[in-house]
Amino acid sequence: MINFSDILKASILIVDDQEAHSSLLEQILRGAGYVSVTTTNDPREVCNLYRKNRYSLVLLDLQMPGLDGFQVMEGLKALKTGGYLPVLALTAQPGHKLRALKAGAKDFISKPFDLAEVLMRVQNMLEVRLLHRDAEIRSKQAEARSEQSESANLAKNQFLANMSHELRTPLNGIIGFTEFLIDGHPGPLQPKQQEYLGDVLNCARHLLQLINDVLDLAKVDAGKMELHPELFGVYKAVEEVVTVIKAIAQKKHIVVGIEIGAELDAVMLDQRKFKQVLYNLLSNAVKFSDDRGEVGIHIRRLDADQIEVQVRDTGIGIKADDIKRLFTEFEQLDSGTGRRFEGTGLGLALTKKIVEFQGGRISVESAPGRGSVFTVVLPVLKEERMAA
Repeated sequence: MINFSDILKASILIVDDQEAHSSLLEQILRGAGYVSVTTTNDPREVCNLYRKNRYSLVLLDLQMPGLDGFQVMEGLKALKTGGYLPVLALTAQPGHKLRALKAGAKDFISKPFDLAEVLMRVQNMLEVRLLHRDAEIRSKQAEARSEQSESANLAKNQFLANMSHELRTPLNGIIGFTEFLIDGHPGPLQPKQQEYLGDVLNCARHLLQLINDVLDLAKVDAGKMELHPELFGVYKAVEEVVTVIKAIAQKKHIVVGIEIGAELDAVMLDQRKFKQVLYNLLSNAVKFSDDRGEVGIHIRRLDADQIEVQVRDTGIGIKADDIKRLFTEFEQLDSGTGRRFEGTGLGLALTKKIVEFQGGRISVESAPGRGSVFTVVLPVLKEERMAA
């Protein structure tokens, strides 16, 4: 598996005929910690540069005079890149996105550039690319040593790398072009068409989240998960998660309440993992609550060293005998062909591992028909204690 430090060291080539665009991208990436970034404004140089340096990722503008991005991709294919074209297309033309994916690009970034989108898509692409390289290296090592255990580990890594690539790429296409249709670029939509496309988009995003959950579980099991703590506002982070859940909650007329202790303004934690834990707990609470139910988020400081996050619901509740199975991977309490609720049984298992990885703990209180209360206690990092 790949460390975040490996991603930051990966070699990146930016290709854009507009120097202002290439300079902006370089500034964004270097500001985020990437240390090996090269730029060129001449698309004719790309193949020679790639032949010499074998970049981990190429950010390629599609509209360039003389030699456009599609022609550049054909040239890169001829260099025998191992069947994997590490290209992230840059375009302001919605119609070029699908064409780029068909031509071999693995993802795209829209112009004008959005900082969060650039960093997210670059990191995702590099993680997939480095997983492929890591799997190839391990494959050669396993063959040389003929170790059965290493081969089994390799098979797992290879599968995860392939799954990430093979599923993420078409899913990004589905998500991107569904958004393109919903935004009305090809023409206006009827209300029913808008509704159905919204369902397609939600399903695609849900599937992408499941793929990411599987990869995160593998990282924890391999001991490769890393923490990236930062000081962030608690209320804003919670609101961002609630915004994602709100559409599902509104369909069921579920009220989502937020209550944060006045003494708790900001925390020093891994913000992405904090949001991931909260999202998993909140989405479960909404899913297992009946129409017109209530879901509450309560966050407070326990003491100088710990904060407590509670998610309460008025849902169906859990039997005492089932609580011990709750955090088991791929375990579903509502099983069988007639089950009411969708899911893979990964969310709570991953949540528990992420919480414990940070030195925290998770517990649940529940009874059938009385709802559930999930409680997460996370340690406050030393930097925050000093600032408090």
